[in-house]
Amino acid sequence: MNFRRIRYHATRRSLSPKLGFVHMPKAGGTGLIADIEATLRPLCVTGGIDRSQTGSFTAFSTVPSAFRGGIIVDPMEIPAATDVIAGHFARKTIETRFPGANLVTILREPRARLLSHWFYLGNYTDDVLALYGDWGQTLALARRSLAKFISAPAIACHTDNLMTRMLLWPHDRIPPAGFIAPQDDAMLIDAARAAIDRFAFVDVLENPAMHDRLIQFLRHAYGQTIWSRLERLIYARRGAPRNEAAPPTPGARQAMADELTGRCHDLLDQRSRLDRHLWRHIAARALPQADLDTLAETSYRRTVDRFDRLIAASQPAPINDAA
Repeated sequence: MNFRRIRYHATRRSLSPKLGFVHMPKAGGTGLIADIEATLRPLCVTGGIDRSQTGSFTAFSTVPSAFRGGIIVDPMEIPAATDVIAGHFARKTIETRFPGANLVTILREPRARLLSHWFYLGNYTDDVLALYGDWGQTLALARRSLAKFISAPAIACHTDNLMTRMLLWPHDRIPPAGFIAPQDDAMLIDAARAAIDRFAFVDVLENPAMHDRLIQFLRHAYGQTIWSRLERLIYARRGAPRNEAAPPTPGARQAMADELTGRCHDLLDQRSRLDRHLWRHIAARALPQADLDTLAETSYRRTVDRFDRLIAASQPAPINDAA
């Protein structure tokens, strides 16, 4: 056993109970997962996605073998030695594999989350889409306008109240490739609230104290070793990794004002109506003094403004004919 391997095992530890991070797409999870690892120093971390993220798609044989291992079709595919399960996994996947795990998640204002998801997926290159096999054709719907993207039933697993879906999947009233019926709203809202209330830690991305609260929870639940303290110092200097949208290909996106028509606003409200209840439920607990309407609107407007800046940055510089 070489020195690096000895050092790795000497400074890392097994966790009991396991920690399950339900990583809601585009809710700041990439940086938080790295911070969780730096804080806890677990021996084994498992990431990836599960079938809650692939709708009705089942042709996993079309996914290249190098990427197929990151798609958990059966919860029992998660290695038994895993200490931290952190990926785009539904609550049920983690609980099925590791009953009694400490579940953690972070929510984001749902319209802002949905806009970010559309913008991010729309930047996938052909090479990245090819990694998903035939499912890549469905992900490519994000290259369309926002209204067309969130109107497509095939990608509803990403666009239609995704946070509620990840808490309740699989559920007979949540179609994998279709939109949730309004008559089921009240029942699903109650079920999602009951599910998230059983989590060990929950917060919203809009809470300025969210990160510190998460680290405090981890330290309280698992303690700290000298190595985790050292890693946290190194990590703090290094800075959290980020998984943010980049400027799109020139001409690939129009200004957000052109995307956000009246019809598109209506669609955004429909696709986030359940998640809005869920986000407000947790935001009211995390920020009891906050004006939640203002907080939600500020988060949404910041996202729109940021994408407008990215779109403007992608445009070629105008030619000065007078030069």
